[in-house]
Amino acid sequence: MAAYKADQSLNFPIEVEVDNNNTVNLKAGMYGTVEFNYNEGDKKLIIPRTAFVGSVNNNKVFVIENGIAKMKDVVSGRILGEEVEVLKGLKTNDIVVITGQINLTDGTNVTILNKTI
Repeated sequence: MAAYKADQSLNFPIEVEVDNNNTVNLKAGMYGTVEFNYNEGDKKLIIPRTAFVGSVNNNKVFVIENGIAKMKDVVSGRILGEEVEVLKGLKTNDIVVITGQINLTDGTNVTILNKTI
């Protein structure tokens, strides 16, 4: 059964049923990692976790439009380690600020020093 709410580290505790085929003995207290594979057609925009203003819970990022920083509200999806899926609020070609947001406010003029794709 899946948890209805994330814990403080934004993890969702779940239970997974595993068939024990007797080639490897499963013992109490063992743990593992689960990888969920999604269809290639299910691709979403992925941005670094550091792009979020404050934290991933805040759901705000800065994008650069015509040399001006603009704060945008986004809807985040899955957290994939140091990356976060963005479900709504960004377009494919948006330039997202990933460092230095503490020095920005909405409408600040900016110069792009390093653009990565």
